[in-house]
Amino acid sequence: MVKAVTKKAFSLFLALIICASVVPQMSISVFAADGIEMRLERLKEEFPDGMYWNHYVSSSKESLDSVLEVRDESFADTVTSHPCTDHKSETGTGSYVCNYFDEGYQCHGFAARLFYRIFGVRQSTLQEVDRRRYEVKPGDLVRLRNNTHSGIVLSVSGLRFTVAECNITEIGGVPACEISWGRSCSLTDITYFVHAPNYEEVQKDTSWKSFDKKDNVGNGFYAAIINKKSEKALTVRSSDGNVILKSFTGAANQMWHFKKLSTGSYKITSCLDGRVLNTGSGAAANVSAASFDDSSKQKWAFYSNGSGYYISPDVSDSVLYVSDSKFSDGANIQTISKKKSSTQIFRLEKKAAPSASKLTATGKVKSVNLSWTKSANTSSYNLEIYRDGSLVKRYKKLTVNSGKVTLSAGNYSARIYSNNSFTSVAGNTVYFTVSDKDVLGKTAKVTATPSASSIKLSWTAVPGATGYRILVRSGDKWKTLVSTKKTTGTVKNLSAGTKNTYAIRAYSKSGTKVTWAPVYTEFTAATTPSAPSKVTVKQSTSSIKLTWPKVKNADGYSIYYKNSSGWVLHSSVTGTSKTLKELPAGKKYTLAVKAYINTSTGKVYGSYRSVKTATKPAAPKLSVGDIKMLSTKVTWKAVDRADGYQVYYKLDKDKSYTLLHDFDSGKRGVSVSDMTYNVYYTIAVRAYVKVGSSRVYGPYSEVRFRAVYL
Repeated sequence: MVKAVTKKAFSLFLALIICASVVPQMSISVFAADGIEMRLERLKEEFPDGMYWNHYVSSSKESLDSVLEVRDESFADTVTSHPCTDHKSETGTGSYVCNYFDEGYQCHGFAARLFYRIFGVRQSTLQEVDRRRYEVKPGDLVRLRNNTHSGIVLSVSGLRFTVAECNITEIGGVPACEISWGRSCSLTDITYFVHAPNYEEVQKDTSWKSFDKKDNVGNGFYAAIINKKSEKALTVRSSDGNVILKSFTGAANQMWHFKKLSTGSYKITSCLDGRVLNTGSGAAANVSAASFDDSSKQKWAFYSNGSGYYISPDVSDSVLYVSDSKFSDGANIQTISKKKSSTQIFRLEKKAAPSASKLTATGKVKSVNLSWTKSANTSSYNLEIYRDGSLVKRYKKLTVNSGKVTLSAGNYSARIYSNNSFTSVAGNTVYFTVSDKDVLGKTAKVTATPSASSIKLSWTAVPGATGYRILVRSGDKWKTLVSTKKTTGTVKNLSAGTKNTYAIRAYSKSGTKVTWAPVYTEFTAATTPSAPSKVTVKQSTSSIKLTWPKVKNADGYSIYYKNSSGWVLHSSVTGTSKTLKELPAGKKYTLAVKAYINTSTGKVYGSYRSVKTATKPAAPKLSVGDIKMLSTKVTWKAVDRADGYQVYYKLDKDKSYTLLHDFDSGKRGVSVSDMTYNVYYTIAVRAYVKVGSSRVYGPYSEVRFRAVYL
């Protein structure tokens, strides 16, 4: 075979006529892509021009003879950068061999695979049409060259059409399975074609993914993933992290935590060891538990089936399924193309996590009394006691709710955990002091809860204390602000961003005798700083720069972005600007800045000052069709995340561009006609995204051409 000359294939568009009076000396028509053409565009990304529809042979069962014998379709979505070196018609021990799908390999198997990915229908079940070849449409499977070659129609124009195909290149006389998009052919080359029965339905469906809208199954919950066919659960094998099928027991290796992401997909984390559900990039890949790397192979979407869910990774249109038809314990879990099979349907069996227990502690002389509340869905408790950050005692699987622990003198903290069969939930942390004799010591832990005009202070009780005073340092002296018998007090009437050094001093009273603690607990605390008065933005296609005025007494600023779960910290700076880099083009963001003051009791943050913005969308890739009879078409491929496009034109004599129209995101072409002979025209297009009532425009792309008759 002779290698085909490839050219860029353009999407077809449905014409919408714009009034000719808008455009001097020419007419403009707008086009919208349909569902079949959108799928073809996506398939071109998955099966790139110049790659090869084949797979690497790592074992004898992956050889071509074996694949054809058992009709193995697991490699149907696999492409490589290497040509085939061993076909069924040749001898040898090649490392790369053909894939198989729907009773075909090489060119016919590839065309059958594209046909199935577009329509979800196998071509082998449909009737072949050997006449009416002039009625072929984009997406039809065609047989060419006197019934010796197959392909998928991309576009039809007059008596010619373009085709997606493979195996038209020969290397040393051996077909190489090279993929080609856009070769031009004559309709007279067609022997017969296959047309899908659901053609019109798919044509109207402009979804880029071959599912309906992603389902919201909740957020922050725990559940087992149960296969509907077998009623067995996805189970992590601890030895190697493989995910297999086993009878459900509710153990940690069968339970998962589900966190909803801003995209509507989910991060699914194993309760066994914190690894996440992970798959390969192909449509037939093993599933495992792996360390989280934030890739699309680890983000999963749910699509309702009525009786359960298809669970699909963002990396492909494949879904989870059980590979062993017998559904025995130990069967592998994989991903494969959706086939509407019960082996691919799963349900979620949600289980409640333990509720958090509340711990209290009272420090004594050489001991502490601890007690904690009963928590729901709990089988036992773990208790940990720390001194100066180091673990000194740990008690596991406690079934009581109180106890006394003997300790040496010092400052301590303790934390309680509630357990069930698959997870452990942390309760609160408490602080206490153990003394070695009956004297007053300093408080073990002080926490500060600030507002813009006050600071509420809390501290742990000092054994033997009757009351406390809150002091503030004024120069070299201490001034009493609050006297209280409680372990809380509030300093009031402060201005925003005020930072001071405070102390808590305990005392005991017996009759008229007052004994003061010989030492203080000194610390710094502050009221909340003001929010930045404004935040300004400057965008590019890959970055957003934020700038704001300085906030009084602020030590630094934290930058946040908002997702479906709320505000997430991005970074902190000490200056008054921050550039967020390596961002996707055309993506919308809600960002915020808030000031903070450093204190010994932790950072004190002010309020958010937020702004909605977006990176600039990428420049459209423009193409000019053949210029005939003073007419042509200017088209562009869809720009990721664009909400619309602005199209401008000018003649060479013009000093500036004239705006033709604002198009929504579905319009991706203009038809230019009634041009003036031998005059040069320039069309400029830029994409935009909408942010509230404003727009963020991307860079222009331009094409210049001359009006001719032929």
